[in-house]
Amino acid sequence: MFGRPSRTSRLELRATKAFRLKNYRVAIRCLEELLEHVGENPNTLHVLGLCHERLGADEAAFEYATRAISADADHFEALRLLVRLHVRDNRHDAALALLEHALDCVPPPTGPRVFGRLVRLLSRHDDGSLVGYDRELREWLRWARAYMARGSDV
Repeated sequence: MFGRPSRTSRLELRATKAFRLKNYRVAIRCLEELLEHVGENPNTLHVLGLCHERLGADEAAFEYATRAISADADHFEALRLLVRLHVRDNRHDAALALLEHALDCVPPPTGPRVFGRLVRLLSRHDDGSLVGYDRELREWLRWARAYMARGSDV
């Protein structure tokens, strides 16, 4: 039979539930305690950054996203968060540099190849390289490419 979940598992579950309910302060408490157990985990650090961002604490969000990148330089979601924070603060040179790296770290699409070809056939107007990604990521990638194309004009 199954035993009791570990302390780490319970903290992950509580943090996930609090995050989904947009109770970011509770999520932060759980995630900070989780960090004490697991160390500098990039996923935990990234979600801590998201919680702080959603509470309007951009400095704390920046700190946690930076720590996530220190733990894993290719952590795509933490890179996205840092880009967002840099753009918001009008630090466009830093945003462009991070964005270039983030675009190199985009995870592969999750959709099966056959499904991807079918979707491409049905929606010829869409960028074929984005097939298989969810809507949010497709929109972000389109924005990222447009932002990169603007370059120093931003």
